[in-house]
Amino acid sequence: MGGVVIPKGGVQWRLDTERLVDLTLKTIVEFREEMREFRVETRKTLAEHSHRLNVIEATIASLKADVGILLSSVPVMNERLDNLEARVAALEARS
Repeated sequence: MGGVVIPKGGVQWRLDTERLVDLTLKTIVEFREEMREFRVETRKTLAEHSHRLNVIEATIASLKADVGILLSSVPVMNERLDNLEARVAALEARS
């Protein structure tokens, strides 16, 4: 078995390179699996948020259209209110 000797505090530690390589590969494989899981979760979350944003954008567009219709009716409503006020004033003048 090949190994590396690392002096530490007067004591020499012999590290088995095969064991270190196995441990490193195991860590890389575990990390890769975790990254795959993370990627799947991230895609799912992004898809959910994208859908929510699309709903919000559609709602905003609908509200803009509704507000536009309401604003276009304001002059008509003002004219009707003016006519009603004139009629009320005329009725009050008769009394």
